[in-house]
Amino acid sequence: MKIISNSKAKLNGFQLKILALVLMLIDHIHYIFDFTGSIPLLFKQVGRLSAPIFLFIFIQGFIKTKNREKFFTRIYIVYFLMGIVYCGLNIYGGARSDGFIPQNAIFSNFIILFILFSGIEEFKNGKLLKGVIFISFPIVYDKVFSFFISSIGYKSALAIWTYAIFPAYSTIMDGGIFYILTGLLLYIFVENRRLQVLSYVLFTLGIYIVYYSVMIPNFNMITMFNSYYQWMSVFAAPFMLLYNGERGKDIKSFFYVFYPLHIYILYAISMFIQ
Repeated sequence: MKIISNSKAKLNGFQLKILALVLMLIDHIHYIFDFTGSIPLLFKQVGRLSAPIFLFIFIQGFIKTKNREKFFTRIYIVYFLMGIVYCGLNIYGGARSDGFIPQNAIFSNFIILFILFSGIEEFKNGKLLKGVIFISFPIVYDKVFSFFISSIGYKSALAIWTYAIFPAYSTIMDGGIFYILTGLLLYIFVENRRLQVLSYVLFTLGIYIVYYSVMIPNFNMITMFNSYYQWMSVFAAPFMLLYNGERGKDIKSFFYVFYPLHIYILYAISMFIQ
């Protein structure tokens, strides 16, 4: 796959990951310690850039990896282990005294997107049946899962454990359907960096400003910055343009370990403080 990129770009994949990781840490400090009233809102606003940069990197990994089965397995293992922890906290007790439990689940988005991307590639290769199966699976599973939990109760132990096995996009707590749609858009235009980033900017502003201005009664210039600031993720676009297509240092294991580890460390500290 030939990728049209920016010849003046300066950041490799490793550097983008480090940037996204730092922004994610800032965002999660606000997320977990917001109850103290001491964390500036700026942490959350700046943190909006992290998820789209990670998504951009994930797509690059998908199209460039030599072993997609291994790539998917790593993603699924992290998702599954975090799902087990989340289930344990919900079922057996582990919430803070204010009822808070960390609901970070970005890897669930990656699993669904991996399957959807695979389906798109099957279509491109003329394998229509396989393409339909891949693309239909997350949609059908979500409908089945939604019917299942509506029957037994969303907070029942069985429903929670089922979520840990495979994610349903309607129940993802980290980005949800908008994040998945953003991933599809970035993937569709991956062969042309400028068009890819332009489509990301237009989609993001359309979703988070046009949509909110219609659906949120009190949406205005003030609430746009202090309440509905998800649109600030658009500022990830310049960093996407700066990507030079090179991998950089290869310490992928570090990123897979850091994501769950830092969440649980911050959560444990917050429980101690509270």
